[in-house]
Amino acid sequence: MSRPYLTREERAGRLLSGGKIESLVTAFRLQDGGAFNITIVEKASVTAGVIAPSENVGLVVNCTHYDDQLPADRPIFFNYPTESLFYEISAGAIDLAVYDVYWSALKSSKPRVEEVD
Repeated sequence: MSRPYLTREERAGRLLSGGKIESLVTAFRLQDGGAFNITIVEKASVTAGVIAPSENVGLVVNCTHYDDQLPADRPIFFNYPTESLFYEISAGAIDLAVYDVYWSALKSSKPRVEEVD
């Protein structure tokens, strides 16, 4: 798997693009294969746009870290951007009916869209 090189500025820099993950029918990746982080919010904890503290601390998500070759289960805390950089979130790894998931990238990017039969 080839991945673009992250410059020193990108590693230390600001998040430049992002959005909401709308589907995990297929794995979530960026079109350019770049690194991204995620923030998971329990839908039940949001009232009028305000995120309340959750009863739960986080969720175990099957994903691939940026420099890993294979996916593995990783704990992710709710309501905070992950410090880890990801290459892929596995298909079906998060129940999007229960959680909102937002991605952010270190450079301008777009999610990869795959056709589902």
